Amino acid sequence: MLKIYLNCHTQEYALLIQFYGISKHPDSNDYFIVKQFHENTSSLTEYISHKFDSLNWEMKLRLLLYLSEDLKSLHNAKYVHRYYKYPSSVLVFNNSFCAIETFLECKALPLSNTDEKGGCVFRISCCRQ
Repeated sequence: MLKIYLNCHTQEYALLIQFYGISKHPDSNDYFIVKQFHENTSSLTEYISHKFDSLNWEMKLRLLLYLSEDLKSLHNAKYVHRYYKYPSSVLVFNNSFCAIETFLECKALPLSNTDEKGGCVFRISCCRQ
């Protein structure tokens, strides 16, 4: 995951969440990534489900633009984010922008057209109200 952050931040369009470094927990010896922190944060799924009717189209498109910029950074670094089904994958910060939060499901390109289980790599989820 650290390699993905580093590769993406060397691109012309860096990820929106700033990466500051890595650290090691003194007791458990686990490594963790030190990233930008925002107090007013929610998942994109949660944000849209609570505020969809009050969001104007400009704001909805702006959130989509931020997300597409992060995806462009990933793709330029030769990675794909395979699954957005996890609510915490994309976060909204300060009610103004969104960014990809986790890269656990990212895979390096090139990929085959099937995943390990034989299913399609790219999935589209639709939701109806």
